[in-house]
Amino acid sequence: MLMGFFGGGLSLAILFGSHPLTLPMFLFATVAAASNFVSMALAPIFPGTAWTDPEFEAETSRPAGLAPQQLITYAVCVIVLIAVALAM
Repeated sequence: MLMGFFGGGLSLAILFGSHPLTLPMFLFATVAAASNFVSMALAPIFPGTAWTDPEFEAETSRPAGLAPQQLITYAVCVIVLIAVALAM
């Protein structure tokens, strides 16, 4: 939670700071903003991690066959990639 708050705050400070926005600074801001979601997307490759708590897995709805956190994580990563592609 704190990592996401820090990354979002840092990216907003870079984007709306007093200096003119350049492409390298924009890319740095996107990395800062997306680092939390990229780490969430890569977390299941480590042992003992899961998208949902096994105790509540049967009760969790799965839109598009994905856990809600997984769906949001992938959507945000795609949005950030589109923003970077448009900026290039």
